[in-house]
Amino acid sequence: MQIGFVGLGRMGGNMVQRIRRDSPHEVMAFDYSADAVAEAVDHGALGAGSLEELVAKLTPPRAVWIMVPAGDPTEQTVEKLSQLMQPGDMIIDGGNSRWTDDKRRTQALQPKGIHYVDVGVSGGVWGLEVGYCMMVGGPDWRPSSMSWPRPPATRTGPPWATTDGPTSGPAAPGTT
Repeated sequence: MQIGFVGLGRMGGNMVQRIRRDSPHEVMAFDYSADAVAEAVDHGALGAGSLEELVAKLTPPRAVWIMVPAGDPTEQTVEKLSQLMQPGDMIIDGGNSRWTDDKRRTQALQPKGIHYVDVGVSGGVWGLEVGYCMMVGGPDWRPSSMSWPRPPATRTGPPWATTDGPTSGPAAPGTT
C-alpha cells in the first residue's frame, strides 16, 4: 500500500514517521522544504522534489494526504493535485480547512472523478507517541468499503471515527 504525503511540518512529519515506524506502508513524501523531505527519508519515506514527481511515483489509484495550512496553501495544493491526478484517485485533507471550503472542493473534484476526503486530525506533536484522533468525512466514505486509504491512517493510532458526508469530518469535534 502506498500513500503520498504533502506537508511535512511538525504534525505531518510526525505522521509520516509514525506510519513508517509502525507499518509496512510505503510513503512518498513532499514538502517545499528540502530539509523536511530529507528528514522523512531518514525515517523510511521516499522523497519527492515536486508535486508532479510525487504523483508520478504513486501507483493508481493514488491516495495523497495533505497536511498544509488552511487557506491559500491548501487551496493551491488541492488545485495542483487535481490537475495531476486521475479519476479514481483520492485527495485527503488532514489540515484545518473550513468546512465550506471542503464542501466546495468535493463538488469541484466530483466531475473529474477524484475523491475528496476531509479529516479532522487531533493529537498535535504528541501524536507521534500516543496516536491521532481522526474524524473522517467524505462522500460515501466508509472505511470498510474504501480500505486503501484506511490502513496508513489507522497506523497513526486510535481512535478512528467516521461521519456522514463531505465536510462532516472537521466539523465533528464542534458537534459533540
